[in-house]
Amino acid sequence: MTESTTGGVWAATHRAPREGMDAWNSPDPSAAASSEVAGQVELAVVEAAGAWARVRGQNGWEGWVDGRLLE
Repeated sequence: MTESTTGGVWAATHRAPREGMDAWNSPDPSAAASSEVAGQVELAVVEAAGAWARVRGQNGWEGWVDGRLLE
């Protein structure tokens, strides 16, 4: 997956699943989730590492999620 912003303009590439999803500060499954993404929130995938995806919200928030759950 590639950077989803072009020239500083944010653009959604995916959406959180309807039920929402957990997010982490780093792609570490042994760590506790640090936050939760609300259902159907639009996200931009900016990096991928295996099944993990680093996502950015339109408000600038970033976190790591299970990329397999993104719609």
